[in-house]
Amino acid sequence: MTTTRVFLRGGLGNQFFEWLHALTLAESRADVALDTSFLRKVPGNQAIGALELSKVFTDLRLPTRRTEGLWRAERVVVRAARLLGQLHNDATPAHGDWHARYHYGYYQHPRHHSERALRQARELLRPAFRAAPPGLSRYAALHVRGGDYAASHYNREQIGPLGAGYYRGVLQALERKWPELQWLVISDDYAHARAMLSPLVAPDRCLFLDTHLGGKETADQALQALINADVLACANSSFSALAGYVGRAHTVFAPTPWFRGLALTATDPSLPSWHRLDADFAMEP
Repeated sequence: MTTTRVFLRGGLGNQFFEWLHALTLAESRADVALDTSFLRKVPGNQAIGALELSKVFTDLRLPTRRTEGLWRAERVVVRAARLLGQLHNDATPAHGDWHARYHYGYYQHPRHHSERALRQARELLRPAFRAAPPGLSRYAALHVRGGDYAASHYNREQIGPLGAGYYRGVLQALERKWPELQWLVISDDYAHARAMLSPLVAPDRCLFLDTHLGGKETADQALQALINADVLACANSSFSALAGYVGRAHTVFAPTPWFRGLALTATDPSLPSWHRLDADFAMEP
């Protein structure tokens, strides 16, 4: 029987949604594998170029495949598979090629996964991620993404770093509905996060995770903090969207639009139950 391959790309958040899509495919076909051939470190990108899912989930429930060096011919392979009618992509809502042999996309939109697949992901979360980092109990987590979002013209134009307006809306909702919660900020760029939030809130009102953990945290600690928040405010990042999918937050805020660029509208991962707040973007294209 021919194996259906779902290519993993990007960092942990991207890989999570691709894996959910693969789990969903496995419900209707016998042989599905995760292909890691295109995972690699790219200059200017925070993805480490490795299979990161295994650090977070106890079992991926699917075999993995890898062809060393295939990433060098990624564009050629993808184009050839598309011309042969063997490539499924998430760029459009159409599912005419759903049964294609190769699946190559980010698969963030909820239409690409089933409730059963999401249930499996929640059940497979490693025990280390099921409790908040030491010293944290009841809190609202605000994810602020900077870093490589401002590093390239494409990222600024299509993804767009979120501006202060979105977070102002989040903080107003928190103050109004859950005044008892600590406000915890998690970021890949704390200088950016502090500069953006400082005009919005008193210095002692926000706790920054890097300070709480003694100056610096790991990606695992950041995800752990996001997953165990009572209320979660996502950045337009698959990393915090992952926490919204598998975490314990009773309320999740998300920006609308999720991305600045219209070309990425079909990859908005927001679940219907999430609370949408108007997004502004910090930098013009």
